Amino acid sequence: MESLTRTMAVFILWVIGSGVSWAQPIDPWLADGLNRQIQRNKEAAAAAPVYRPPSYSYYGALAMDEYGMAYGGWIASAGLLSNQLSTKPKAIAECEAAKPFGKCSIVATVSGGALALAWNSQNGHSAWATAQELDEAKQAALRQCGSPGCTIAYWQVVPQNTSSRQEGEGSHGWLPGDNAQLVSAMLQRQNVRLHETQIVLDRFAFISTSKDFINPKDAERVMMDSCHAAGLSTCRVAHTYADTCGAVAFAKVKGQPQYFTATDPEPRRAEDTALQQCADQLGTRHCFVYTAQCAGLAYGNRPSHPLTGAWKVNEKDKSLLATSAAEAQKDWQGRPEVAPATR
Repeated sequence: MESLTRTMAVFILWVIGSGVSWAQPIDPWLADGLNRQIQRNKEAAAAAPVYRPPSYSYYGALAMDEYGMAYGGWIASAGLLSNQLSTKPKAIAECEAAKPFGKCSIVATVSGGALALAWNSQNGHSAWATAQELDEAKQAALRQCGSPGCTIAYWQVVPQNTSSRQEGEGSHGWLPGDNAQLVSAMLQRQNVRLHETQIVLDRFAFISTSKDFINPKDAERVMMDSCHAAGLSTCRVAHTYADTCGAVAFAKVKGQPQYFTATDPEPRRAEDTALQQCADQLGTRHCFVYTAQCAGLAYGNRPSHPLTGAWKVNEKDKSLLATSAAEAQKDWQGRPEVAPATR
């Protein structure tokens, strides 16, 4: 009897687990209970979570500098909102890595599609476009570039809802390459002015001129920071000028230098004007003038890259500045004073 009971229990459990509906003849009450249990088992199995692999979408961004020469792109999976938000600043950082002459900003973004940048190496025109397919984005960018000489310089394919998740990837480039004439033409077309700053010392006659910068504040900062880094505590800005030539004349008055500045598109005239100012005020004797320096695209100059917050004085430039100042100080000791009778 005990063996028969055990056998019936095993049979009932098998029926419940197998999902087989109970049939007659059997006690209707028992059959109904077994069928309800089978149905509950089915519903529980249907409600069980089904594993699905994670799905990722990607976001892409394109940044360019304000003069259309440098670009930077970044693609990253965006499973988290923070990844989406970081795509734009990273694209800008890539653009800045190309050392542009101006500020970089986002010009296009894409998610679940493609992006293409077209460039004309003849005239410096560029255009970009987005589309669902890469070929469509390339063709749209070439049409907007508007010339048979346009080619695709950069492109992105940004997947959506893919099971593959990768780390962010960026790239950057300098579109004009080493074509200095094209760079000058593009900047002239946009009426870009180049600035230089000339600094002097108050303890003895000394002058130093910056490289060309689009922003005059950059020209002044690089000279003052370099001067202080070289241990020259009495340096100051004599003048800053753009798209012309600057000259500085000086005379020794009571052991101290007195400076006179002038600008002119012709460097020799700038020198003569500064020297004449000195002579008019102090007399014709013992006035000296430094060779004029010219700023601007018209003089074949190319702008220096804008300074960043992390900019530091170049050690080589600092050493050269300190050496030049030491030589000027020795020369100063032998300079004649402006005689009282000539003033």
